[in-house]
Formats: sequence, C-alpha cells, structure tokens
Amino acid sequence: MMNLKRFFLFLLLLISVIVFPGVQLKSDVSLPPGVLKLRDVLVDHKGISGDLLEKPIIFLIPGLTYKMDKDFFERKFPRLDFEGSCVTITVNASSLDFGKILREKIKDYLGLKNDFHFFVERSYGFPEDLENFSIRITKISQSRLSVFIKFQGNRISYVTLQLKLSSLRKVVVAARRINYGEIISKEDLEYARMNVFDVTGTYIENMEECIGKKARKMFNKGEVILQEFLEKTPDVVRGQIILAYVEFPGIKVMSLVRSMENGWIGETIAARNLETGKLVYGILEEGPFLRVLEVTR
Repeated sequence: MMNLKRFFLFLLLLISVIVFPGVQLKSDVSLPPGVLKLRDVLVDHKGISGDLLEKPIIFLIPGLTYKMDKDFFERKFPRLDFEGSCVTITVNASSLDFGKILREKIKDYLGLKNDFHFFVERSYGFPEDLENFSIRITKISQSRLSVFIKFQGNRISYVTLQLKLSSLRKVVVAARRINYGEIISKEDLEYARMNVFDVTGTYIENMEECIGKKARKMFNKGEVILQEFLEKTPDVVRGQIILAYVEFPGIKVMSLVRSMENGWIGETIAARNLETGKLVYGILEEGPFLRVLEVTR
C-alpha cells in the first residue's frame, strides 16, 4: 500500500514537470524586426517542444523597445511555468525607425519636449509590409497610450501597440506623514526620483515652493506633494493689527489699523482705523504695511 502511494506521488510529480516545466526568461535581448518566437526570449530550450518554441508571439517593429512581463507570457503559454519578471527587447532599426517616428508623433500629440522615454507593453497584429502606413494615437491614462498603425501594402494589415511613457525626475515628496491643515516646513520634505507620468496632478521640483504653505490634504510618507493641495498662508490674517500709511508731498502719516480680512502681499484689503473707526482700503506691502488708497466717510 505504501509503495502504491509512493508511485502515485511520483506520477503526479512527473506530470507536473511535464505539464508545467520551469523555463527561465531572458532579462534583455536585441533582435531584428519580424516575428518574435518563444525561443527568442528563453535562456534554455530544454524540455520544450519545437512547436511551442516556434509559435509566433508578436511582431517586432523596427526601432522600438518592448518590455513584456511574466504575466504576458503565462497568458500566451498557460502550460509553462516561467521564471523571471520581465524581458526587455530592443529591436534593431532598419531604414524605417519607428522609434523616432513615434517619438515625434507623441511629442505633437501630448505637447512634450524630448525629456521622455516610452516602450511597448502589449502588441497585437502581424503586418506584412511596413513601408506605407498611418498612425493614430489615443490616450489611455496618464502614462499609457494606445497606438493604432495601419499598413497599406499589397495587403492591408494592422498593429495595435500599448505604450508606457516614462520620465524620471527628482520631485518633492513627504518625508513624514503631513496632516491636513499643517504648515509645511523643510524638515517635512525630501526629494525622490520617480516617473512623473505616473503622477496625477501638478508635481513640484523645488522644495522652496512648498515651505510655509498649508496642506489641504493628508500626505503619507513618500507621497508626492501636489500643487493643487497646497494653500499659501495669508501674509495678514483677519483681525491682525498692522501699520497703515498715506503719503502726501513731503510727509507720511501713519496709524494703526485692524485688518478686516485675510490678505497677501500685493492685494487690496479692507482695514479699520483703530483711532477714528473709519474703514480704509489699501494695498498690502512687505512689512506688512498697508498703503492707504481710500478712506470711507
């Protein structure tokens, strides 16, 4: 009975090895344009049938870079147990460099400069003639584009690409948890390099732009500080007593006033004269001082 159990366990183990052979993906590979086959991305072909090794996966377009993750290959070959996380495929450019062509198309479509990269995450379709083509770009998300290419050779064919955009920059993030309503100091901030295409909102590259501002949301440690959730604190707050002045030729008259509202340097605010009780209006200046423009009767 024990020997029978051992036999069945051995049989199950043998089946699992046959049905789910462990295969190692290459980390990177350089290939010519054309059809990508399974053998092109494996470190070792041992134990895999020739039919599987020769099975077409995608068409590699000249001048592009592809990054295909493990999940992609497991969906294509569900009986194989892949090892490795991602394969980077650099396709040699021919007389047609689609890398340069797509870069210009993306720059025009999104209004970008040259400080970005992109790679293909998914590809569908097998074209026959690459010479005559048209390109249509659609934005999927903040960092992804769908590119539809129509090839009009002897036979019309199509390819659809899913592109991932990347631009690594040093941006300001929270060095600790910053609670809603806190005034941000330099100690609360640090820099981190990240793909800014993954950031939803207006990121900040200069820490000085954040210091002294109020957080309008809670930022967790490591979270990107967004301009939309910062509020500049008023230079003068409602009820604050400041000096106001009015100038005449050869003389400057000064008095104390109480601000009737929050204000920032350069803005016009209302204040009440502490001595006369009259309402005055003026421009807030560095100091802070109020340069009086009008006095109510």
